Amino acid sequence: MSLNNTSEVPSFEPTTYEYTETSQDVGELISARARRWVYALYALGSVILGAIQVGYSAASLGHPTWLIVATAVWVFLGGSQGLLALLKTPPGS
Repeated sequence: MSLNNTSEVPSFEPTTYEYTETSQDVGELISARARRWVYALYALGSVILGAIQVGYSAASLGHPTWLIVATAVWVFLGGSQGLLALLKTPPGS
């Protein structure tokens, strides 16, 4: 295919898709209102843990074991947040 011949270049036609949820499993398990609260609480917890870590670092103190463990567990739980968001994202978005 020659790069100079524009007749050989495929055209791009944007397509819009209407989203219809085919599986109600996640929707039945966790409502939109509940998901909103889960996301908000996770964000708030992340800010609080991050602020505590920054405080210990700014004071040049060693991080206590409870904070290290809590942060590791919190980050691990973040994977489920991403999976929940992915499952509820319309295809093609």
